[in-house]
Amino acid sequence: MSYQKTKELLNPILNVLNRNTHLFLNDIVNELALYFKLDENFLSQRYEVSNAKIFENTVLWKLNDLSKSGLIDFIKTNNKRAYIVSKKGISFLNKSNDEIAKYISDNYKKKIKNVEELDKPEHPIEISLEMAQIAPLEQLENSYKILRNQIYDDILDVVLSKSPIAFEHIVTQLLQKMGYGDGEVTQISRDGGIDARIKGDVLGFEQIYVQAKRYQRDKTISRQDIQSFIGALSGIEGNATKGVFITTAQFSNDAKEFAQKIQKSRIILIDGKQLAKYIYEYELGVQTEKSFSIKKIDNDFWNEFQNNE
Repeated sequence: MSYQKTKELLNPILNVLNRNTHLFLNDIVNELALYFKLDENFLSQRYEVSNAKIFENTVLWKLNDLSKSGLIDFIKTNNKRAYIVSKKGISFLNKSNDEIAKYISDNYKKKIKNVEELDKPEHPIEISLEMAQIAPLEQLENSYKILRNQIYDDILDVVLSKSPIAFEHIVTQLLQKMGYGDGEVTQISRDGGIDARIKGDVLGFEQIYVQAKRYQRDKTISRQDIQSFIGALSGIEGNATKGVFITTAQFSNDAKEFAQKIQKSRIILIDGKQLAKYIYEYELGVQTEKSFSIKKIDNDFWNEFQNNE
């Protein structure tokens, strides 16, 4: 069994806590992993905007929802929360996830309404059932991905506004940013299908040959284009065994499969989406607009202070 929406964790959590008393977060995660048959690769996935594990953080947020709704309780042991199902929660053991999610949402809206009546804000807060089910880190992660993908589009727009010759210089600088040695754009009239040469290492013991094609995004690079590139590599005097085909367009599945099966030469394909991602990650022609950090409690610090009895 697998789950698609975070609300599908609600009933299993209540039943896990009903079968076992005073479980810590990691115990609950392990129980849910067994219930949903989640593998270690899934459990180890982390958010890009923080170092938090996605599934563990999602479970923590559902525990927070259930706790604030009075369906579960907890006690603190060594500064860690041990969870138990409450008397109210026991009455929800046979309820569906949708019913539990609606109860949590109604409870949350009631609290917000009480706050609004006290503070009388100019613009009342609208809380949807869907938003109430999404953990803050997940919302932040989704917003980050939306912004990043928009920047990827902006990067490609800028690249496509440049000339083919400028594009060759751009990809040469990018490969140098990625840690390879010095590169140079080849002579246009004599390149024979090779647009740039890059030192495979800073000392230049091997060469990487580049073909750079600035095409519109919807154009597809075919297998024949890859074959032509390989032909250009074979015509180079010496040992030309490594090539990179970079484009603002996309590659056909046939082209990708062909490049993977080549034995004499190793060909790496970089399409428009991957190109924009590399430009963004290696900070070529982009700058940080704003940065922020996500902090968490330092238990080692707080544990130094003992409560006076």
